[in-house]
Amino acid sequence: MLETKKASIAFLFMKQNKKPYSYLVTIPKYRLDIVDKEDLIEEIIKIYGYSKIPSSLPTIQQNKLKIGQNQNWRESIRQILKNSGYQEIITYSLVSKEIKQDFCFTGQANSFYYLLTPKSKTHVFYRQSILPSHLKTIAYNLTRQNEDLLFF
Repeated sequence: MLETKKASIAFLFMKQNKKPYSYLVTIPKYRLDIVDKEDLIEEIIKIYGYSKIPSSLPTIQQNKLKIGQNQNWRESIRQILKNSGYQEIITYSLVSKEIKQDFCFTGQANSFYYLLTPKSKTHVFYRQSILPSHLKTIAYNLTRQNEDLLFF
């Protein structure tokens, strides 16, 4: 006879349009890899067969998203500008220490928020204005001889 773990796992299963039923499963002591319900379900699925489990996602009911009048106006303006040849500038909200120092006003140096663990040196401080990021984008394009710049 196999020694068993003290803890057993109880399951409640329910088939669609039928009564619920349950199992009480006692895990053998030598199966140290089975700790919780998820581990036991994985073992059951291995025996049952992965190919027998449907691979489609369950359907969910989505509520229709309501867009406000301001968003409609913004999107209309964006489309008009794009159709007129302008390109939208989308930049990071985080800037480097150098950009922070170049665009920092007197007495404002300590008002910048910063990340305690930044992923790179170029994205450390939260910008106070979009101007530095946009000027950096314009400078990037000008150094590559892109002179006909229409940005918004």
